[in-house]
Amino acid sequence: MFSAHSRLVMQRGEGSGNGSHPPYLRNNLIPYTMTIQVTKGSYGFGHEWTLNAYGRNFYLGQDVKFCSRVLGMEPSTIIQQAGIQHPCDMGKESNRKAIARFICGQLGVTRGTAKTLQPWDLCAQ
Repeated sequence: MFSAHSRLVMQRGEGSGNGSHPPYLRNNLIPYTMTIQVTKGSYGFGHEWTLNAYGRNFYLGQDVKFCSRVLGMEPSTIIQQAGIQHPCDMGKESNRKAIARFICGQLGVTRGTAKTLQPWDLCAQ
């Protein structure tokens, strides 16, 4: 009736665990979870995106460059198309998941194609 993942989540809860892995890394170990990891750029401005999809990490590069060069859209258009209310709070996991689902849909990243992609194949750099 319940999947193995559902039983595991019910047993330990979403936020629990031994603390050995941060939540974004724990979630990435589940192959069905899609999210965006956001880090500050090396000079303190800009945001570097990493797509976590189907148990793999794909470096996307700087958010604005990725949106315009790879997706051919403004970041605000992506936020709108992903169904997120403006302004977008990238601190919310639900927003990062919605953006990840949108990106996977636009680029045709599926469980099958994710296995064949290199970590840098989706990058804007």
